[in-house]
Amino acid sequence: MNKQNGTIVSEQLFTAFSDQLGPYLKNVGVPEKVLSEPNVEFSESKFVELLQVAAQNSNEHVGLLLGSKIMPEHIGAIAHAAINAPTLEEGIEIISNYMVTYSHFSEVKWQQGESIIEITYRLNYPKIISKSQDAEFALSAILKLLSLRNGQRLTPKRVEFAHQKPSSTELHKEVFNCPVKFGAELNKIVIYKGLESGKAIKTDHRLFEILIAHLENQKKLRTRSDLGSQLSLLIEDNLGREDLSINFISKLVGSSVRTLQRRLSENDLDFSQLCDDVRQQLAMHYINDLNIPIVKVAEKIGYNDASSFTRAFKRWTGVAPKRYRMQRSSLH
Repeated sequence: MNKQNGTIVSEQLFTAFSDQLGPYLKNVGVPEKVLSEPNVEFSESKFVELLQVAAQNSNEHVGLLLGSKIMPEHIGAIAHAAINAPTLEEGIEIISNYMVTYSHFSEVKWQQGESIIEITYRLNYPKIISKSQDAEFALSAILKLLSLRNGQRLTPKRVEFAHQKPSSTELHKEVFNCPVKFGAELNKIVIYKGLESGKAIKTDHRLFEILIAHLENQKKLRTRSDLGSQLSLLIEDNLGREDLSINFISKLVGSSVRTLQRRLSENDLDFSQLCDDVRQQLAMHYINDLNIPIVKVAEKIGYNDASSFTRAFKRWTGVAPKRYRMQRSSLH
């Protein structure tokens, strides 16, 4: 069964870095049209895998290298809005608030202290294990965009990565020009407050307003899809668990039950309905495979007995699963 692991938008990233990424597109199943078309959406997990494959086969620091060379046109509206923000803090807020318009499962948060600003990044999808290249791409790209907005290179107080220290860290020192820690709890950039530069680029306020309106519309469209897709994947992967509940799923996404319920409500989603939709989709997938006994279909989608599955199947299709198979067989 095909799974939607969230999506990322190609924009101009692959056109700009075709030499580094192009040779490995087929390896991970990313469509080659990303090299020429800016509006292609494809699985975010494949993008993360692509960076890892490129690192294994060519440059072990490909994520860091590409992120440090990022330009607004490579990422699109969110980057253009960030560098046209009235203040540096507003630029950070734009990246945090509208990241979903570019990348479904990438999460950027930030907070201010008395003298510092902490920006954290994580890929909010538990099934993706190898994330080091993605994390280094993200933090170096965020720093590059904020430096572009500020009109000069920003030097963080420190940078932290959740993955373990690589064999060489010379490029990390060059890109960040500050202490870099590995094996940390979170991927994080810590910058000093008050770095607003007199050299900051002259922002286009009219363009900024247009971009924000566009991003707000895209966020509404993609947030619902993002949350629904993410939860559906987690529900599917845990259908056999007796403790499958919103409490259990909330722990997987790193959220409190109350917060997850609020997000569901904001996006007009219902947890029980999502579970039912996942079961129905899987049931229709498995029931068409005559080699799988009906009792096994029931087990695969989380029903302990065939009678419960039969009642659910009749609710979905109007007929019992055995009769459905007979009707399907008669058509062939």
